[in-house]
Amino acid sequence: KVRKTEIVIHCAGDTRFTLPISKAFESMADLAYFTARFSLLTWNVKTHIHVSTTFVGWYLKNGSLVSESLTPEGCGTQVDEQGEHVNTYFQAKTYAESCVNSLFTSQVGRKLHGKTCRIVRLATLGPAIDFPRIAWGAGHPSSPVCAALAAQCADPNIIFPNAGLDVIPVDIAVNQILAITASAHALQKLPTTHRLHPKNPAAPTSKHLAEVPCYHVACGRGDESRIPMTLLNDEKVKIEEPYIPTSNLLKVYDPFITKIV
Repeated sequence: KVRKTEIVIHCAGDTRFTLPISKAFESMADLAYFTARFSLLTWNVKTHIHVSTTFVGWYLKNGSLVSESLTPEGCGTQVDEQGEHVNTYFQAKTYAESCVNSLFTSQVGRKLHGKTCRIVRLATLGPAIDFPRIAWGAGHPSSPVCAALAAQCADPNIIFPNAGLDVIPVDIAVNQILAITASAHALQKLPTTHRLHPKNPAAPTSKHLAEVPCYHVACGRGDESRIPMTLLNDEKVKIEEPYIPTSNLLKVYDPFITKIV
């Protein structure tokens, strides 16, 4: 069955925000690298989809603007246990994206692999709106929400009143992943002479690190589709004995807490 596989959608990874940096890399960056290598080396695989998180966008140095660009300039070859980072989850996800980007980017001097690749960043996942049934998944809060509920309360004076997390129903998110996958895989059906076909040697290449197309899947419908940070920081919604210190919560959500996005 593996030999007949044409499309690989890689979603694996740990969603905890409190892992040691080495463990976070093992469960995210390493898996991303080896899965991408599998897709490149398996002749029948034509399309590779790497599912990431929109929070990687907040890691960018240009503030809290969601950007389609990746952050390879922040990625070295060594894992620095003592280095500064927003949190281990963001850091590992950033390196994972960089691995995929580096492996699938067509560059001068590198033989064309003929594969299509996309990176899809998901926002906070919420209960389903329709499939497989209304509110499916409501009993399993997403990891960002769990991290907030398990954290100690932060000083409410530092939280911007309009800050919040964008939430997208899980079935809508899956539909978007499949739509992006279908669009990418459709390029393989084009004649190899077509300017967009990955095997066309005339297709644009880069002397530098080019970027694999990166998509954000978010809701963006306004306040009704966002969880206010003031609510997540409310003592009434916290677990009885929070185990994440305030400092960690701030490192996870600093852009959301301090700015309107």
